[in-house]
Amino acid sequence: MTERLDHATRQDQIVVAALALLADTPLVDLSTRSIARMVGLTQPALFRHFDSREALLLAVVSHARALIGAEVVDRINPHGPALDQLDAVVTTLLGWVETHPGLPRLLFGDPSGDAAALRVSLRHLVSMQRTVIAELVRMGQRSGELRADLDGNSVATLVVGMIQGVVLQWRLDDRPDGLSAAAGPLVAVLRSGIAVGSEVVADLVPAADAAADPVSVSVSDSVSDRQFAPPPQCTALHLDVRPILALGSDPLADVLRALETLTSASILAITAPFEARPLVALLGRAGHRVETESLGGGDWLLLVSVGGAAPPIDLRDLEPPEPLEKVLEMAARLLPGEVVCARLPRFPRLLLGHLDARSLAWQVAELTDGSALLHLRRPS
Repeated sequence: MTERLDHATRQDQIVVAALALLADTPLVDLSTRSIARMVGLTQPALFRHFDSREALLLAVVSHARALIGAEVVDRINPHGPALDQLDAVVTTLLGWVETHPGLPRLLFGDPSGDAAALRVSLRHLVSMQRTVIAELVRMGQRSGELRADLDGNSVATLVVGMIQGVVLQWRLDDRPDGLSAAAGPLVAVLRSGIAVGSEVVADLVPAADAAADPVSVSVSDSVSDRQFAPPPQCTALHLDVRPILALGSDPLADVLRALETLTSASILAITAPFEARPLVALLGRAGHRVETESLGGGDWLLLVSVGGAAPPIDLRDLEPPEPLEKVLEMAARLLPGEVVCARLPRFPRLLLGHLDARSLAWQVAELTDGSALLHLRRPS
């Protein structure tokens, strides 16, 4: 008799089975019937956990992205040499593929027979890798280890392309042991071109090609040049990266550009369609405090306190007019130059006049859940 498992556990079991079957099954031949048989279910029973083959494949990609992201983040050390970290990340990526050989079936397969959501999810998987590598390059440039004339996004595109070339050759060779051992020679080649003192032409990849998606010719990136233009001198800002990710683009450049407009102790709110753990780790290791919150429906809110400042004080559970009163109490205690941030249940229209009357500098950012961030400062 089939063991009865809770819905989430059974979903995880089905996803793991699908990824395992992909190791020896072409994507086009992967059927829900074969996956159900592997986990001891009937096909109708499987559809109680995933309503379509596409939904199941989306879950497989999300599963891979979460696990890879967690492993990669664990290897990043902002105080270590950038090239050593790059070596560790490449080793991690190759090692994950060696352990889960079904993943290349998704990356190199043609997902055009499935809905567009799967293609976008695959782009997210690759863009996550590019994001991490590009930031490692920038970290190396800031430390003086890597050449300042390199474009981080171009180098990241090159590295991901090299990784995928190694994986493709590994598959053609019938998947011999030791795929992760290829990381050392690959990074050695990179060292000769990107380390300070190297004499290779600066533009390893033309900047115009940096957005090209190396997944496969069937998964092309559709990138608008600039999705987001933050206003100058912000102290509270909301950036919704879901439209950027929906195009298959990586929002890291937009996030970094937004942070450049924010002074220390400012607050940046990021709405994303997943938790974005690599981005959280990168921002945290750059000295910012990051808190995450599930918004439901798969969406997440990242609250970034610039420069490691205290997170916003959450006043959402208070009944009116308590949020207004609490903010005014905090404002009364502010010394010249001091700031305070608060999360309010809604846009504080009645409060703003009181703040103006007290000659306080303020900025409000409305969030997708209807709440608002208030950044308040007493001028020096």
